[in-house]
Amino acid sequence: MRYTILFLFFISLLSFQANAQEMFERGYYINSGQTKVEGLISLNSVTDSEPFILFKSTYKSDADTVFHKHINELKVSGFKYIRNETRILSSESTLEEEKFFRQSKLLKVELEGRAVLYSIEKDEKYTFYYSVPGQVPEQLVYAQYIRNDGQTARKNTFRDQLSENVNCGDQNFSSLRYNRFELINVFKAYNECSDSDYKTYQGIPALSWKYLNIGLGTGISGNFVESTNTVLDTEIARFSTIAPYFEVDVEYLLPSINNRIGFFFTGGYLQFSDSDQRTILGSPQTIDLTYEVIQTSIGVRGYLPLGNQVKAHAELGFGRDFEVGKGISIDYELGGNGYNDFNDPQMNGHLTGGLGLTVFNRYILEAKFRHLNTRLSDISSDQKVKQGILTIGFKYLLKSYYK
Repeated sequence: MRYTILFLFFISLLSFQANAQEMFERGYYINSGQTKVEGLISLNSVTDSEPFILFKSTYKSDADTVFHKHINELKVSGFKYIRNETRILSSESTLEEEKFFRQSKLLKVELEGRAVLYSIEKDEKYTFYYSVPGQVPEQLVYAQYIRNDGQTARKNTFRDQLSENVNCGDQNFSSLRYNRFELINVFKAYNECSDSDYKTYQGIPALSWKYLNIGLGTGISGNFVESTNTVLDTEIARFSTIAPYFEVDVEYLLPSINNRIGFFFTGGYLQFSDSDQRTILGSPQTIDLTYEVIQTSIGVRGYLPLGNQVKAHAELGFGRDFEVGKGISIDYELGGNGYNDFNDPQMNGHLTGGLGLTVFNRYILEAKFRHLNTRLSDISSDQKVKQGILTIGFKYLLKSYYK
């Protein structure tokens, strides 16, 4: 219980640090001198409400402020911004007459293709822009005016703009609403009917292959087993042995907390056997242990960056064993009777935990432990088996978020 409390405290601390800090992701920006600068960009700062972004060349370096006016293009984790000379609706426009002026704007790309949809968000309100070949980006006009009689009039010029320039000829925009979802669908349809490839930039999706780690591991497992016959209240045997261990590990990182926490599932194969010599009730005995299982566990990992390519982690999970092959059994004789006690699979849920170090973003050194109490039984006996398993091993990430 105390280990669980300590681990949860550790996870809470990491979560607090992650939320208290900026969330940096790999990306790049092209400055006004047309130089491409690659590094880490704070997603918290990639917003139209701030006139700058926060940029770091490495995880350990200090964050620099880069103002939008010095950025011609920016791309990071599902976001893309491009600076363009843009036709913008003037505040001098009226219900009867629209006036435009040109200004260089850093626009967020919503969908990129033959026809491009852009946006700027301010105070939780979107203004959309679009461009087609041969035309500079232009504001899609949706405006509200107060008439002389005090009534509000809406001007939906954006429907005419799209009907003339982003239409395959059979679309009716008379009921189209000025929102992101419906406009993206219009641009998707146009690019599809124009046989043009397109790409959407919608930020970080709730689930993404990008945040998945898949690894293969191997190591040496130290196995400690103590068996007690509960009917006779007699310790039957103690076993200790070393055996190879193999596992597959799948983990999903949580981008919302700066990739400091991930949920994992592991499945591994462990097989060993051992013998113990004991005198039980005055009779010398040889007790044989056979152990062959698929070990699984599901749980949570917390990460602590130690450098640009080095991270420490701790994990806690719930494990379950599934017998394969010879399964789990203890063979012995007692009082002239032979016993072959076998595992009751309902009794082997257990705690797992571990510590590890990731280097060069793909190679992991780790130590894991399992502690469980298993009940073995046959028709005439019942045993309580305490197990401790310590694995020290190496894991290689076949698919790594960090690469």
